[in-house]
Amino acid sequence: MSYSGFVNGDTASSALTNQGSTMTSAMPGSNVGSYAVNPFGVVADNNYIVHYAPGTLTINPASLTVTADNASKLYGSANPTFGLSYSGFVNGDTASSALTNQGSTMTSAMPGSNVGSYAINPFGVVTDGNYSIRYTPGTLTVNPEVLTVSGLSGTNRVYNGNTMDALSGVGTAQLIGLFGGQTLALGGTNSGTLSSANVGKETVNTSLTLGNGTGLASNYVLEQPTGLTANITPATLTYTATSKSVVSGGSLGVLSGTVQGFVGGDNLGNATKGSLAWTTTATTTSHPGQYAIDGSGLNSTNYTFIQAPGNATAMTIKALPAIPDSYMDAFLFDYIIRSAEMLGIPSLSIFNGGVNLLSLIGEAPNQEGPKTQFRVYQRNSSLDHSFSL
Repeated sequence: MSYSGFVNGDTASSALTNQGSTMTSAMPGSNVGSYAVNPFGVVADNNYIVHYAPGTLTINPASLTVTADNASKLYGSANPTFGLSYSGFVNGDTASSALTNQGSTMTSAMPGSNVGSYAINPFGVVTDGNYSIRYTPGTLTVNPEVLTVSGLSGTNRVYNGNTMDALSGVGTAQLIGLFGGQTLALGGTNSGTLSSANVGKETVNTSLTLGNGTGLASNYVLEQPTGLTANITPATLTYTATSKSVVSGGSLGVLSGTVQGFVGGDNLGNATKGSLAWTTTATTTSHPGQYAIDGSGLNSTNYTFIQAPGNATAMTIKALPAIPDSYMDAFLFDYIIRSAEMLGIPSLSIFNGGVNLLSLIGEAPNQEGPKTQFRVYQRNSSLDHSFSL
């Protein structure tokens, strides 16, 4: 309260024995408006007559904030029902009790609106007059729709040492989940990766992408297919023998060959187990002819082994020229010398028509000069001759 009319330096404290009070009909829940504030109860000394002048209590609207709730949806789907939230109610008021219209929302987003963020704008709230409205927009987030793909399979193949798999059906695969008749296709290399390059039924993992020829690919995410497999069958390694030719009755020598057909970075050391061996069906007593040289001893997870066609005749045993009728003449000696030189060995059996006629069983330097001395005997005979040539 305020006072006017004091004289002679009087104040409310010095001239009033009761400074009075006020009263009003307004309550905490009273509506917006103006209410009288009535003073009363002032007690003054005998020097003053008290007159009361009422004041005014003005109740202003409270501030009520109406906020559109955030929401989300998938591309291509209808907008969800948007909600509103209210903050600022007083005296136990609620939207139901204090609002004659709780409002609505609007957004520019449509079912076909691209992935992104869109404002949700509240409007139309009507109060009982006790609140002033402030609107706060919410956000509608349009998320990519999920596409699935059908019609793909892994590509079966022979082991090739790598994990890349060219998927089958890429050109005719179907994308399921497109909106409104839209068309999209797979893009990029669209190949798969095997869980292992080794022989067996392997899982094919994919990293497929969408082509963006229509500019709509960003509205979708592609779900990678599951359950794709590829059957990897063994590749073939070939034992290839090195051809060999020997003279009947001589040593067969060392057999050799190669293993061919490795793929990728594979080799004999990292792709096979066991010990490589070469064997022949021929012996030192085999008749002239062709015999097999076969490879063996290896095994592998990713390869099978075969013999090269030429292995069947890789060993050739040749017959020496026929022995002259008289092994004592000079022609025979020349024959024996040339045969020994050709073979490079000191021990030689000589056949004629399958019958072992002569054997050169040793050689020694001739003490008289560079000529070679041979000891020759006739098979199945007691004849035994030594010759110096």
